[in-house]
Amino acid sequence: MKKALLSIFKSADSNVPVKLNKKLITFFMCILLAMFFWLLMNLSKDYNITISFPAKYTNLL
Repeated sequence: MKKALLSIFKSADSNVPVKLNKKLITFFMCILLAMFFWLLMNLSKDYNITISFPAKYTNLL
């Protein structure tokens, strides 16, 4: 399976698939890092919310 995939993406220069693979990994790592920092910035904000719910008290005496 691996040989079949390499033969599909292989060109005249044998280093092209390796360079492309490293560039893709670097690209996706940068995307993941940016998403992490975006999430960190959004979750660091203060949020206030009021929740109302009915309370029923039993056996008070």
